[in-house]
Amino acid sequence: MAPHCAHLRNGTKMGDMKMIDTMIRDGLTDAFHGYHMGITAENIARQYQLTREEQDQFALASQNKAEAAQKAGRFADEIAPFVVKSRKGDVTIDQDEYPPRRHA
Repeated sequence: MAPHCAHLRNGTKMGDMKMIDTMIRDGLTDAFHGYHMGITAENIARQYQLTREEQDQFALASQNKAEAAQKAGRFADEIAPFVVKSRKGDVTIDQDEYPPRRHA
């Protein structure tokens, strides 16, 4: 279930209040035009005449570059390590969780 919130900065005096799906609003909605990012992708593909295969090739190349950069330590200064305490002992998180480690 996606996290939801209500806009309560100024409080509410009476009546119903609207719950907002923050995953859709903050993550999947184009902030400039107010529609879903999937529509944005279709509009750009149409505008630049990109095929699905070209989009998939670009996405794969992008993922491969990100993984190579992460392995080379290029993001080391961008990730702040933190400790997760548990009954089994402390675990230090100092890497992004994606892409998943393939050797694990």
